[in-house]
Amino acid sequence: MNRFDRDILFLETLRRSSKARHRLKKQTGGPGHFAVVELEVRPLARDSGFRFVDSVVEGRIPNAFVPAVEKGARKALARGPIGGFPVVDVEVELLDGQAHKRDSHAVDFETAGLVAVQAAMAEAQPAILEPMGLLELGCPVPSVGFALGRLAARRSSVVGTGFEAGLYVIRAMIPILERKAFEAELSQATSGTARCSVRPSSHAVMPDALVSTLFGRRP
Repeated sequence: MNRFDRDILFLETLRRSSKARHRLKKQTGGPGHFAVVELEVRPLARDSGFRFVDSVVEGRIPNAFVPAVEKGARKALARGPIGGFPVVDVEVELLDGQAHKRDSHAVDFETAGLVAVQAAMAEAQPAILEPMGLLELGCPVPSVGFALGRLAARRSSVVGTGFEAGLYVIRAMIPILERKAFEAELSQATSGTARCSVRPSSHAVMPDALVSTLFGRRP
């Protein structure tokens, strides 16, 4: 598991909606603990962040406890179900719940919210978001075929080409995970005559087969 450079900033997200309900009830001889939370998680557009929606019918959960559910949801999203990476671009909607006059406390609803979100995320087709970089490569013309072939093998997509200072220039989106290996292959094939730079760009969904290889589980 996790056979990759730990400096790479992976994220997680969801690909479909899912509901979950958690009932917390504890009696230890002293004050009890009770909370019921029913909620739904759903994916948002990329770069939308996090959204919490309170749709509970008035009185089902006291208003004072709703922020605790949101706090629990945020804690759950800090560690995704695949690799423990932050989960982004997700909406959590609080649908229903139940409280006890004496035994319910804010911490109970925080815990119930956390557990319910964790359970819902596990069934919402979670995905790994891997960072991408905009690569600019200048290589001798005889090495162009090799460079294009290795870029394809390294899951990269070409976005532009041209000539500059006697070199064939290729611009491509490359997964940061593949960068070091590609640069090593290119340097060896061109005896160090190629030049290459990578600028951080965005995140993209990692293929499920690769997720299975790296993290030991299939989304």
